[in-house]
Order: sequence, then structure tokens, then C-alpha cells
Amino acid sequence: MSHTLEAFRALIADRLGLAFDDGRRATLAGVLDRRANALGVCAPEYVERLRGAGGFARTELGAIAKDLTVGETYFFRDHDQLRVFREVVIPHLSRSASPVRILSAGCASGEEPYTLAILLRERSVGNASIRAVDVNGAALQKAERMRYGAWSLREVPPDVRERWFDRDGDDHVLCADLRDSVQLEERNLAEGGVFDGAPFHVVFCRNVLMYLTPEAVRVVVDRIAQSLVTGGYLFLGHAESLRGVSQDFEPRHTHGTFYYQRSGARTSPRAPDSWADVIASASERVRSLADAQRAAEPPVRRPDLGPAIDLFERERFADAIALLGALPPAEARDPSVMLLHAVLQTHTGDLVGAEQTCGELLRLDTTSAGAHHLIALCREAAGDLSGAREHDRLAVGIDASFAMPWLHLGLVATRAGDGDAANLAFSRALVLLEGEDPTRILLFGGGFRRDALLALCRSHLAREAAHG
Repeated sequence: MSHTLEAFRALIADRLGLAFDDGRRATLAGVLDRRANALGVCAPEYVERLRGAGGFARTELGAIAKDLTVGETYFFRDHDQLRVFREVVIPHLSRSASPVRILSAGCASGEEPYTLAILLRERSVGNASIRAVDVNGAALQKAERMRYGAWSLREVPPDVRERWFDRDGDDHVLCADLRDSVQLEERNLAEGGVFDGAPFHVVFCRNVLMYLTPEAVRVVVDRIAQSLVTGGYLFLGHAESLRGVSQDFEPRHTHGTFYYQRSGARTSPRAPDSWADVIASASERVRSLADAQRAAEPPVRRPDLGPAIDLFERERFADAIALLGALPPAEARDPSVMLLHAVLQTHTGDLVGAEQTCGELLRLDTTSAGAHHLIALCREAAGDLSGAREHDRLAVGIDASFAMPWLHLGLVATRAGDGDAANLAFSRALVLLEGEDPTRILLFGGGFRRDALLALCRSHLAREAAHG
């Protein structure tokens, strides 16, 4: 990568928090060339001017963000999350005596905040205000105009469209009365100020974190945590997760989707430092919830999984299962033991048993990404591609950095003849596999090494490109 392009990438990461690995070098170079040519300057001069403060840098950063992120959105996007907002969040907010404050972060051209405003009005919540922010000034200007094409309304129920939109030629014009409920601001989440002021009750930050550097993700999530009231709600995109980022939130799973609630005590995430910690992470949440109940009981010894893992690495799967089966009942019910047991069952071909074990584990902890992924493997083997997709999506909803469900989604999509979905999944898996934890590759990689899994993704993507 040239010095100028590397400097440009560093500036984008610093000013916007956006992450671009070497695999997206061509995209980044294209944006740099277009912006420099538009201003009639060479790339090094453009980057040097971008380093400064003031109006030029702010305007250009907005243009760059527009080119580097996907701004396409529409009204009533992600019905399951909106059902949670309508059926869980709004009844909760309706009991609040104080004014309700909602943040729509990365609001693009306004479809999300206006959707929320409609839902609030239809539930007669009159004391709510929505702050909608985005770094893209052009998108915000469209939101100000409140005029949308039919494609933006494709998920709007006909009766809602009738009540809240007027036709003007090919455009649909949103009821002006809703404008008072939404405050639009050109803001950069990577900078301070977005979360200032009175605390929020709800934050929508969907499909934003996936573009950010790891450090920017931590900063933004920490600011969200500080700005939310205790018990406040956070909605992320389906491919985003707080796993390993923050423990200030409790994951929730209702209405077929994941979301978060702000917990009371603030803590800091601890990164796993060994394979035992990686496996045991599935049980940490269960243990924390049960601490109060166990306080008066004799402590349960944490199972030592070392011998079983050693047998697993030597492919002595039956011996490892026998070793786990000899554990005392209390230790055998430990979620980390159950997850390893299910992995071993898949390797011995006992897919029915593996699915049963994962089902028992999920009754203890609904947020076990590994269990959902193993069920997806079992469902595909049974010919249930829909069930396989569902559980892989649940797995990445819990932990968006988990590479193997994405790879499996690509394989399932290929089997179903859905080339676009396969490309998306393999592309995501290719990025995540580079940094995937070695233990997760050991446990869920089907006996393949990292380089073999990467080659598999590249092979599928190359084949699709050749056919496309």
C-alpha cells in the first residue's frame, strides 16, 4: 500500500472510526482518487488538506463517509426489532413520567427515525423526542425534505402509508406533523458531543459498528452505555454484537431477534486468554445470573477440560466423550462441558445427540453462539436448510465476529442456489477468519486449519465471480 493511501486510511480511521483492511484497498484508493480529482488536486495534497480542521475537512469527511458506507435504507426495516420496539419498549416508555429521549445513530436519510416517530404516535406516546444523527450531510438534507420514492416505502403497511404519507407525483411526502418529533443533526459518532445532554431511553445504532475500527467500536459503545438510563434499550444490526466489547448490557432475545438492555453496574470486558476460557465463556453469563442463588450453597468446582481437549486434538473423540461422561452430575451440567460434548458428538456423527445437547444448553443460556451454530450444522445434515440458516443467523446475532456461522451460511446458500447470499456470507467469513480465535477454529472448523478455510472462501468467491 502506498504511503499516501496508508495515510488516507489512517485519517479515515482516526476521524471517522472507519476500518478498511488490505482486502478493500481498491475501494479506498478509488474514493481517494475521486475526491482528489473532484477538487483538481493530487492525492498527496488532498490528504494533507484533509489533515486540517475546519469546513473543508468536515465537508470532505461527509462525502467520504457517503462513498465508503452503505446508505440504502427504508421505512419499517427489520420488522422483528420494530415489533420489540412496539410491544416491549413503548409500553415500558409509556410508564415514564419524564420526557422520553431516543437516539437514531447513523440515521442516513431519515427512514429509521421517522419510522420510530410513526410507531410512537400510533401508540399515543406524546412525550417522546428523537435525535437523529449522521455524518452524511447530503443524506440529512433528504431527511429534511421528507420526500421518498416507492422503494423506500416497500415495507410500509398500506394502512400506515395511507395515514402518514401523501402522494406527489412519484414521490411520497411524509406528514409534516412528524417533523417536530425528530431533530436531525450532522454529527460524527467518532467525535464527542453526540451523546451529550440528558440520558437516552433508547438508542438505535444499527449497521454502524460493522464499519468501525475495533477501538472506535469500544469508544462508541462506551459512550452509548454512559448515555443510556439503567434499563434503557440498545438495538444493533443483525450482524453486530457486543460480545467481547462491553459487559454494560444484558442481551435479550424475544420476537425472533436480539437486542440489549443497559445493566446497572458498569464492568469491563475480559478477553479470553486460553482455550479453556474461550469454551467457558459460554457459561459465564449463566454463572453470573446464578451467583445469588448459589451463595448459600457449597461452591461447585469449575470442570477441568484440559484432558478432554487433549483427546479432542488427538481425534480420540469417543474417549473424550467418555471422559466428560464420567464427570460428577453438577460438573456435567456446566455449559462449557455441554458445549464441548456437543462438538465431540458432531465429530462422531451423533448429530441427533449433538442437537439434543445444544437444546439443553440453550435452555440454560439462550446466548450460546456455539450451540446455535452446531444446531445449524445438524439441521443442514437433516436437509433442513431453512433451520440451518436460522440458527447460523442467531449465532452471528449473538457474536458477529464468529467466522464459522458465516462460512456455513455461504455453504448453505450455495446449496440453495442463492449466489448473492453466498457471496455476502463468504466475503464476511473471509474477513473474520483472518482474526478468528485459534480455539474456535479447532472446535468448529471441522478439522480444517485456518488456511484451508480461507482457501475455501476464496475458491467459492472466485467461482461466483467467474460465473457472474
